[in-house]
Amino acid sequence: MNTAIVSVKSAWLSKVNWIAALSAAVAALNETTDALREILPLIPVKDQHYVTVGIIVTGAIATIITRTFFTTTVTQASADKISKE
Repeated sequence: MNTAIVSVKSAWLSKVNWIAALSAAVAALNETTDALREILPLIPVKDQHYVTVGIIVTGAIATIITRTFFTTTVTQASADKISKE
């Protein structure tokens, strides 16, 4: 097993958490309000579900990329789990 020294930060500062929350919020707004339908009137209502799926998939891909390539710290909860092993 390898040992690494990393910074610990609050989960509130996690890019991964914010990307997931933002994509979920935008997808929920798209499905539950007419706000985006008014902003983007060129997208037919029947196709707006595809927009929602696109938002969710984009958020998932951004989460994977961020977690894999741009995360240099861990949250305290993750550090606690690792230290118990």
